[in-house]
Amino acid sequence: MIDSLFLAFQTILSSPYIITLIFASVLSGVIIGVLPGLGVIFGIVVLLPFTLQLEPEVGIVSLMSIFVGSAIGGGLTAALIGIPGTPMAVATLLDAHPLVKKGNTNYAIGLVIFSSIIGGIFSALVLAFISPYLAEIALNFGPSEYVLLITLGLTTVAFVSGKSIFKGLIAGLIGLSIATIGTDLATAETRFTFGIVELSAGFNLIAVLLGLFAIPEVISLLENKDKTFALSKEKIKPVLPNYKHLKTYWVSYLRSSTIGTAVGALPGAGADIGSFMAYSQAKRFSKNPNNFGKGDPEGVIASESANNAVCGGALIPTLTLGIPGDAATAIIVGVLYMHGLAPGPELFLTQSNTLAFIYAGLILAYLAIFVILMLFISPILSFLRLPKTQMIPTILLLCFLGVWAIQTSYFDLWTMLGFGFLSYFLKKMDYPLPPIILGFILGPLFEQNLRRAMTISDGDILFFLNRPYTLVIFALLILVLWGVYSALKINDKK
Repeated sequence: MIDSLFLAFQTILSSPYIITLIFASVLSGVIIGVLPGLGVIFGIVVLLPFTLQLEPEVGIVSLMSIFVGSAIGGGLTAALIGIPGTPMAVATLLDAHPLVKKGNTNYAIGLVIFSSIIGGIFSALVLAFISPYLAEIALNFGPSEYVLLITLGLTTVAFVSGKSIFKGLIAGLIGLSIATIGTDLATAETRFTFGIVELSAGFNLIAVLLGLFAIPEVISLLENKDKTFALSKEKIKPVLPNYKHLKTYWVSYLRSSTIGTAVGALPGAGADIGSFMAYSQAKRFSKNPNNFGKGDPEGVIASESANNAVCGGALIPTLTLGIPGDAATAIIVGVLYMHGLAPGPELFLTQSNTLAFIYAGLILAYLAIFVILMLFISPILSFLRLPKTQMIPTILLLCFLGVWAIQTSYFDLWTMLGFGFLSYFLKKMDYPLPPIILGFILGPLFEQNLRRAMTISDGDILFFLNRPYTLVIFALLILVLWGVYSALKINDKK
């Protein structure tokens, strides 16, 4: 892996085109991240169609650069104006904004940037050196393991998404149902198409993604026409931590990055959970826990190191098992399939150079973030002074161009709008959207492996419990389902 990484770095650094693309993707992600209400998924989805024309590994690196750029951008907004640009930056708000209020703006911003980069690079290195070993274990997985893994992933997402677990489960089932529309791969017969020829291949992934995540945000912007954000005109020059700071807090950086990476590797957990877990542990081990929430640097370190470490951690199950760690990596899975690359253990055998390229690109994306934010942070933050409604025409144009460029299909445009209005009303009713997209992307894989498992076992359902790996996964699934049941019971009592 060290040799492969070295060659990947050499390839990227010798190509001005790829370097420019990484910088452009990171910059786009940061700008989207600093604008409250848009978020990481929005940035990936809107810019996704323009990355599909690239080579697979370059396209994935571009998407990951947008991902990590948005993650850091959300932390900057949380610190400066007290409004998290992304849900993963909520814990950052607790101490970063009080630091700014005390007049330590440049120190707070420097802390956000440095902590994010430490956490991100740590998780990227763990991803590079741990994933091959996990993939080797996953080579022993059969259809029964994958059925249980996908079930565990979807159930976990439903468990942690939104306010209602029941609605999360319904959202996951909606995604699985949408995935059944089109041609049955086993029988080559169309199903649920109602005679519509365009549905014989199922719904276009890009149209569904833009409909689910972009159109509702546009409608929300229209509902908040006069919303602007108060941003000081003070010129910001980030102050990076010094040696004394590192000597004092190095354990917190390491602990929080480890927690973030581990949480990211759990299917469906998400960066917001990782950041709060790291924050609570930092407070627990702190010598001055009462300072948390009042501008304690350790609170910023914990949140930002963890939520950026989740980005690399979420790629571990994505690449080794083909099971997304969160909604963003679910999109990565879809993109890999669109490029003819099936994520999973075989990817490590056949495309090891591609994977090394992705690891190296992820590390370089964090270094690009450092350069961009140290040199151009003031112009980037000036986007906060723009009325949000000025972005609506640009966003809509990008959405329509992105969908049209894939297949030049009017049906895909109507699909995007249809899913857009559907997801808008689902959000109004507090139904979470991530389980829908995970169900939609993982649905075919689930169905294929379920059929294989039932065929091999001749319909014996106990086949799912006759292997060591399935027993472990099944035990985890039971624990999650018990948690779901307990939560539903508590909700019924209320």
